[in-house]
Parts: sequence; C-alpha cells; structure tokens
Amino acid sequence: MSFEASLDVECQVCLAPYQFSARSEKLLLPVVTESQMDAAPADLEPVLMDESGLDIMTVLEDELILALPLVARHPTCAEQAPQTAGQEAVELAVEQKESPFAVLKDFKDQ
Repeated sequence: MSFEASLDVECQVCLAPYQFSARSEKLLLPVVTESQMDAAPADLEPVLMDESGLDIMTVLEDELILALPLVARHPTCAEQAPQTAGQEAVELAVEQKESPFAVLKDFKDQ
C-alpha cells in the first residue's frame, strides 16, 4: 500500500495553516491471528483483520495519522526556532522564580 496526501495542518510555531505532504509506502500482510502477526516476515507489515475482512479505509486512516509529524512546523519556522529555545526559557523561569522555602531562611536566623 502506498499513498500520498496533502493535509491542512497548523504550524505550532506561528499558528498559521500550511499544507503538509504525507507519504507512506508499506507492504501489508493481512493476518487472522496474533500468532500469524508474530510470525510475519520483517519486510511486511502485519495487519490484523476480523471476520468481515480487512477494512482498508481504517488501515489507510491509521497510516495517515502515523505519517503526521509530532509537532507540525513550516520549514521556515523550524529553521528560525532553535531546538533549545524551549529549554532556555524553562531554565530562565527557574532562575527567576524565588524558592517557596526562602521565607523559612528568615525564621532559621531568629
């Protein structure tokens, strides 16, 4: 099975919509039991089917969801936002935040 789709997603950096091109190409092996799934060759993707057969639309939908990025970003936004930007912001917030135990230091001196 192979597919190519153009999806409308929202960039998680600038929040603007953009077209994401999703592609997948896999060799599927319909199986009936889980033991057949375990025995499937490594180059084939086993797909468990029920009594009614294989619902190709469900399989396609699952593969399409798996092809989506974890964090959707424009290519230009991905270049502009360094990977450590979020980490630096967290470190700065931790440095600026006063410890809730700082008040106890005054009681210790008394």
